[in-house]
Amino acid sequence: SLTSLAIEAVFEISAICVHKINDTLLKKPIYFVSVYRPQGKGELFHLFLEKMEALITWLFHNNHFYHISGDFNIDLLDKNCSKTKMFTNLLNSFNINAVFHDVPSRVYKSSSTLIDNCLTNIKIESAVTHDFGLSDHLGQIVSIDCSKITKKLVGSVNQYRLWSNNNRSSFGSLLVYL
Repeated sequence: SLTSLAIEAVFEISAICVHKINDTLLKKPIYFVSVYRPQGKGELFHLFLEKMEALITWLFHNNHFYHISGDFNIDLLDKNCSKTKMFTNLLNSFNINAVFHDVPSRVYKSSSTLIDNCLTNIKIESAVTHDFGLSDHLGQIVSIDCSKITKKLVGSVNQYRLWSNNNRSSFGSLLVYL
């Protein structure tokens, strides 16, 4: 499972799998994954990249839709940084583009960095950042286009209880215990 990839203080991860949106079935599930790489721990960066590669490989091999968001603590605005180059090379090897390219996600005093981002294989309708005033990190709001990843249900499924005389009697006898 994806949570087996987690290593505290190196590659922290949580995920949910969604099979339908607003009572509409998806053609295949979407995995919404949150990743956190704590700041520092530079000596463990290669281990982070290994876990990130394992996550992406699993999603690709299982042919899932995915939306990975997280605080990667890798500044994608700093094109000369070796960690940025390694992370970008990993993403490029899977033909993945980060949703945010040139907009800072963390503004603090005199610095601004792009350390939070989203990675997805679902068509994006819009992507903006917003300062909610809750943190030195900006919120990232991403709308995805679900029109190509859902399938229409033919007919409908109805569930009901068989309400025979025997079932009615059994139900009535159980009510006495309430």
